[in-house]
Parts: sequence; structure tokens; C-alpha cells
Amino acid sequence: MIAATQGYFELCRVRRIPVRLHWSFPLGAVLPGLFIGFRPAQSIYLCVGYILLIGVHEAGHSIAAAACRLRVLRIDITGFGGMCWTESPRSPKAALALYSGGLVAQSLLLLVTVVAIALLGRPPTLFLNCIVFMFTFVNLILFVGNAIPIAQRDDSHPTDGFMIWNVLTWMRKNRP
Repeated sequence: MIAATQGYFELCRVRRIPVRLHWSFPLGAVLPGLFIGFRPAQSIYLCVGYILLIGVHEAGHSIAAAACRLRVLRIDITGFGGMCWTESPRSPKAALALYSGGLVAQSLLLLVTVVAIALLGRPPTLFLNCIVFMFTFVNLILFVGNAIPIAQRDDSHPTDGFMIWNVLTWMRKNRP
């Protein structure tokens, strides 16, 4: 049985790291779906694409954390993004790598998707069209939104851009 904790349920574990979905995760697919219309299968495919997109972003943070020898505690996916919970970075360079990891992963996903479309042409199925839509159009929107340095009022979930900006500002001020 899957136990729900604070609106989350554990989707799977990757290398013993829990990957959790929040009840709101379908919103991340439904809202972009407003641009292209709705069919029942399409809504499901967009949800799959959204989970994969956010999963790739959070996996980028997770890989960067592992490269910096930081422990990853869990990955959460919600209707408005995700969060990779890790140990605190031990150096400014580790912080820069950690906070950039998701954006780098998104960039690579976009590049691979665009190259695949250029080589293979338009996807032949609704499922693949939904995946391509999420990996290109929605990916770009989320990338830009996440790269802009914005802090929440309560500082609970600042964007990666905000964290990167803070690290770069600190590094510039504290140069030897």
C-alpha cells in the first residue's frame, strides 16, 4: 500500500532515493494542455510527459549533487515544478553545480528532442506528440521561468536562477 504524506505519494525509488508525486502534479500537464485542446488520452500523455520533464530537471540536480558528493534525500514533483532535496553544498562551486544541474539537464533534453525531430520528422502518434510538446514548448517556458532570479515571499522555494545569482554574487564579492 502506498502511504500519502502531506499530499505526496511515493512513485518509485531510484538508487534508494524516494521520488514522490504531489496530488497537484496533473496541473503541470493540464495547464499547458489548454494551448492544444483536450482529449482523455492526451491528458494522460501530457501528465506522463510532465513527470518525465520535471524528473529530468530534478535528476540533473541529483547528478550534480552526486558529483559534489552530496547526499540526495528525496525528489518531489508537484503541479508547479519539483524539488531535489539534498545536503547543503559545502562550497560555492558545489552550490553553483547543484543549482545549475536542473537547467543543464533541461537544455540537454531540449537539444536531444530538437535533433530527434530534425532527423526523424514529426512524431507519428498522439503520445509522442504530447511528449515532444512537453520536452520543447513547455520545457522552454519552465526553463525561462526557473532561470529568472525570483525569490518567494517566504524564501521557501526560490528559483534556480535566484540561487545561482546569489552564489555568483557571493563568489564575486569574496574573490581573493
